[in-house]
Amino acid sequence: MASLVYTGVANHFTVCHLFGILCVSKCSSCANFAAFIWLPECKRVCVPCVRKDPAYMPMTVADATIAFGLGKKMLETIPIVKTLPGEYGLWTSTRRRQMLLLSEQWAREAALIVHGGEDGLSAYLRKASTKSTMIAYQHRMARRNALGCANKTLDNISRYLATAFMPVLLQRATGEVSEGVFYTGCRIASEGRTLSGQQKELLIDRREQSYSPSCFLLHFRECLAAQQIWKERSRSTQ
Repeated sequence: MASLVYTGVANHFTVCHLFGILCVSKCSSCANFAAFIWLPECKRVCVPCVRKDPAYMPMTVADATIAFGLGKKMLETIPIVKTLPGEYGLWTSTRRRQMLLLSEQWAREAALIVHGGEDGLSAYLRKASTKSTMIAYQHRMARRNALGCANKTLDNISRYLATAFMPVLLQRATGEVSEGVFYTGCRIASEGRTLSGQQKELLIDRREQSYSPSCFLLHFRECLAAQQIWKERSRSTQ
């Protein structure tokens, strides 16, 4: 919960909402076990979805101002994550400079209020289309979202800057929590050098996916690498 306070978004969510998120174990997008929250919307998310789901690619306040014509007053109604210095991402990138990040979806919804609906927003976009700042923004987005290109926001560091660890409260009475269980087998399998890019990408997702205690054994049944490790360790103890 401290991450919500330190990043400046806590005041946008009620205590009931925060407690509800604490008790939820499933990712908002894929329903797998999730031990993280996406701060701009304060909802559960798993690492595989953070890595590549378009919904979890935040935008900067500067871009929201250009793209949607949002003023200071309206921006104050949207949770804005003030990023914290530290190490982020699957491959550990150190970040010291603060960024101001928010949900693109929530920024768009705010823009509809400001401009009076879809027609008003479209009118704003037409009027702003000749401005140098809008042209530069649209060029950046066009390059990023070009058809036929790989997902250029995959593992973008902004995704991780807007995400925080939050264990799941399993038992309210006892305070028992779960941080999720990771498979050593998935980690070893993802390091194979003979894998295609698509195969490796799938295994990275599996490596970063955590499991609830109840789902741990279910995954073991389909993870060949984990089964091999189990067999080798069983033989070594005989």
